[in-house]
Amino acid sequence: MELNRNNLLLWGALLLFFGLQSHYFDSFVLTEKASKFYFDRFEKKSKPPATKSSFLQDAPQVTQRKTVKPPIWLGRCLMSVGVVLIIQSFIVRKVE
Repeated sequence: MELNRNNLLLWGALLLFFGLQSHYFDSFVLTEKASKFYFDRFEKKSKPPATKSSFLQDAPQVTQRKTVKPPIWLGRCLMSVGVVLIIQSFIVRKVE
């Protein structure tokens, strides 16, 4: 697949957006479903123990949520690559 100027602009804008988001936010808290997937796949030993008590069966179950803290260099790297792709999209000739 050959990247034309529209594809380069789209990928550049997406990488720039994700880089800005990763750079400005300190951490991301995953949803319950994503946290469960993460703990099932990657951290089987740190899974919180399930309580088996008869009086707590009707109470809503509180699950542990995973907090992701991206490194500072990740946001800067994504922004740099995104800006380079956006500038490159203006240099590439139009598809006719």
